[in-house]
Amino acid sequence: ANITQKLIDSNMLPEAQAVWRGNCSTSNSLAFDGGFDQLDTTVATRGFDWQLSSRGDVDVVPTNDSAGNRQLDIEVSAPRTLPVLSQLVVLKPGNYRLTWNTPDTDAAKARALQVTLDCTANLSRAVGGMAVTGKPGMWTQDFTVDRTCQAQRLVFWLPPRTPIRLDEVVLTPL
Repeated sequence: ANITQKLIDSNMLPEAQAVWRGNCSTSNSLAFDGGFDQLDTTVATRGFDWQLSSRGDVDVVPTNDSAGNRQLDIEVSAPRTLPVLSQLVVLKPGNYRLTWNTPDTDAAKARALQVTLDCTANLSRAVGGMAVTGKPGMWTQDFTVDRTCQAQRLVFWLPPRTPIRLDEVVLTPL
């Protein structure tokens, strides 16, 4: 991770991602650790790990389902929508599909979760997911990435008082 961070700090983002994937990635998803299995909430994360909100009015708590799969319980107590989880991703220009699962979450609350895939974290560009037919709790959203920036930030946004459970975040090219 130290080499990766040095490459990121030197703005060598594609190289950093290649090193990261070679050492850390275990899936074909372009989003790293979409099941949150390697997320350590007790230390500051670096590189292409998930970045959790450090605000006191955002709770992100890892839990396990009955099969032992890791999930995140997320809730915002602030009076406004906040970024709760983000990840730096390096993508070539093109079209991408993001899917995520909100197990054991009321559909109305799950629908409130929004996401951006952009150069910066900008709530005005956030969009909600489309429910996946026949798969309760699964959501999808398509994004187009252009050449505006070398790396994008994948950000999940959550409004106040809408607790959700998040798992299985997958980003794939279309």
